[in-house]
Amino acid sequence: MGSAGCLFAASVLFATAFFNASADRQWTLPVRWTLVLFSLLFLLIGLEEISWFQRVFEFRTPDLFFKNAQREINLHNFATDKTENAYYFGAFVFLVVLPFIRSQRLLPSTNHYFELLVPRTYLLGAGTIACAYNFDMWNTVFTQVEFFGALAILLTYALICAQGFERVVAAGAAVLSAVTQVVFLSRGEWFAREYEVKEYKELLIPLGFALFALDVYRRVNKPNPR
Repeated sequence: MGSAGCLFAASVLFATAFFNASADRQWTLPVRWTLVLFSLLFLLIGLEEISWFQRVFEFRTPDLFFKNAQREINLHNFATDKTENAYYFGAFVFLVVLPFIRSQRLLPSTNHYFELLVPRTYLLGAGTIACAYNFDMWNTVFTQVEFFGALAILLTYALICAQGFERVVAAGAAVLSAVTQVVFLSRGEWFAREYEVKEYKELLIPLGFALFALDVYRRVNKPNPR
């Protein structure tokens, strides 16, 4: 429910940002349509998370959906492993890789589309820690690319960023990520359900999306953002 709440909050924030941007001519059409797409995307993921309100109202599963892994009204459990890999890897790219690219000023500084819609560096926190919550899917290549990629990005950021405090934070996050992953891999069987670790991962990722949505909403409504 916490995961779905974060996703619904992100959807509402993007929808509100779209309406506010539509009333302000300084925001281009590609920016406005991207805000709509983000709103619809997070709404869809949130609805899938709660099985389109089946988990809230507890109504019967139609026969058509009895073929999916959890026998609930959702689409992603017809191909659970593929959709989870796509979701986790997409979150890694969006919440870890893109903020790092932004921190290195590799994007056009005068492009207002990128300036608004590429996540800021502070989102590396939620993104990288989420990459360390693995157990039952550890042996998949996507999972290991996410974890080791996030760890490499944190260590690189710690070495090249200009401010001492940021170095300490990035290095501390790298150590926390490594220790977290080691603990889960060595003690993951202690959980009552094998997939329990992913439940925490699936809370950290929507939290990162909600923070991103809040940041975009605030900047759309900021006077004279350009």
